[in-house]
Amino acid sequence: MNSIDMDRAQHAAVAAADAAEAVIRQHQLSDDWTIQYKADDSPVTEVDVASEKAIYQVLTEATPTAAFYGEETGYHGSAESAGATAGASAGASAGASAGASAG
Repeated sequence: MNSIDMDRAQHAAVAAADAAEAVIRQHQLSDDWTIQYKADDSPVTEVDVASEKAIYQVLTEATPTAAFYGEETGYHGSAESAGATAGASAGASAGASAGASAG
């Protein structure tokens, strides 16, 4: 199993949330985004995708060996680390997506 320093992981999680918040605020201020529908007919906005990409970028820079699973973009990373980080990453993404959708 891949071990990650918990302080480093916490810092990365906070930085990822901050990055997603910045993306969401930028889109809220412009009040200009599109809504598309996924195969299951659930909505997804460009804000959802952009905030998830911001989260992914921060987390992979901080923990390059960790896997990432996002609600909108799916799985990225190595198979050995998928179980340890996928759930946490998806939770962060879902939170960011919910914030974007609620705005």
